[in-house]
Amino acid sequence: MIRNYFKVAVRNLYKNKFFSLINIFGLALSMSVCLVLFMLIADQKNNDAYITNKDRIYRITYNHLNNNSSFSQYATAPLPMAEKLMSEYSDLKHAVRIRKGFGNNFVKFDQDLNIPVAGFFVDPEFLELFQYELLSGKADEALVKPKSVVLKEEAAIRLFGTTEVIGNVIEVGDQGEYIITGVIKDNNEQSHIKFDALASLASLKKLEEQDSVLYSSVNNWQNRWHGYIYVELADNVDKATLLDHIEAINVEQYSDLEDYQLSFDLQALNEISPGPLMSNEIGPGLPLIFVYFMGGLAILVMLSAAFNYMNLSIARALTRAREVGVRKVSGATKTDLIMQFLTEAILLSLFALLCSYGLLVFLKPAFSQLHFSEMLQWNLRIDQEVILISIVFSIVVGILAGIIPARELALVFHIQI
Repeated sequence: MIRNYFKVAVRNLYKNKFFSLINIFGLALSMSVCLVLFMLIADQKNNDAYITNKDRIYRITYNHLNNNSSFSQYATAPLPMAEKLMSEYSDLKHAVRIRKGFGNNFVKFDQDLNIPVAGFFVDPEFLELFQYELLSGKADEALVKPKSVVLKEEAAIRLFGTTEVIGNVIEVGDQGEYIITGVIKDNNEQSHIKFDALASLASLKKLEEQDSVLYSSVNNWQNRWHGYIYVELADNVDKATLLDHIEAINVEQYSDLEDYQLSFDLQALNEISPGPLMSNEIGPGLPLIFVYFMGGLAILVMLSAAFNYMNLSIARALTRAREVGVRKVSGATKTDLIMQFLTEAILLSLFALLCSYGLLVFLKPAFSQLHFSEMLQWNLRIDQEVILISIVFSIVVGILAGIIPARELALVFHIQI
């Protein structure tokens, strides 16, 4: 029976070529826009998915109570807190400090062309915590000494034309010269932390003595805006225990301040991107509210195309009077007729989906070249998740677009649904 529905549906779509082309093109154009939105959302959800123990990793954030009793949320934290947590408590496997300001920022345009890389100053444990594999160099030694730097594989090829760069020197503006001690292997891992290079945090001490280069942060409890702290909980330690330790440190360090209105929190790694809208984010990301907005926009775009199909289908309903009459005389029930019309709508929607993948060939490069797309470094790719979601979405659109015309046809021929 289902096979017969499809055979008749294909025959009807082929017979009414002009009608089919109008609807397929309209749905395909809308679906191609939706596919771009789906790829954006999937890109953000792929961040940090490769980290096996991400459920034990948190970022320390801080809140400042404003005069109007609202909180300003920051993704940053004072860097000395990491060392204090590690030295006074035994609840952490790692407490990694990250300091922005090495080379350029993550934004790809309007950069200083004399500075070849963009990245961060980090603790040596950064590579282990975020599970980066080195193509060359030793992970436990690469970021220990001052003025040492690790490059991503792509950055090494861009700068030197090869990945055999251990021992080479790069000059990073006013920050001086750095010796390359490692190259990170490109395993297609995707993180919410975007960088070309990582410099050793030990390099900061000398740089922070020069006020014109970098503002003090490594040992400065008052600097809560330039550094990030990521921690990995030890086994059998929960989030609440660590929060108690952080609150004790908060009271110890800041309770004497005249405007003491600070609190600290923990943000799970898998809740950072997409996540809440916070100030001083470490890199380009899509806040969760924009994910909801894009999802709603995709639904709105498809509804407009579906309504167009409904109107055209209802307008040509009377032209199918003879077909419906013959099917009724042949013993077709109301369910058979409804299923036939729905099959046509679903099949047309799936044809439109195939066409939308073709339109993506032109739409995707144009979208990727937009300034905000370059700034956020979105990686628009069609993976299994996007394909599965798009197929399900296409079938749902076909059902929604076909159910009303089917009902109208049934009412015209006095079939009660």
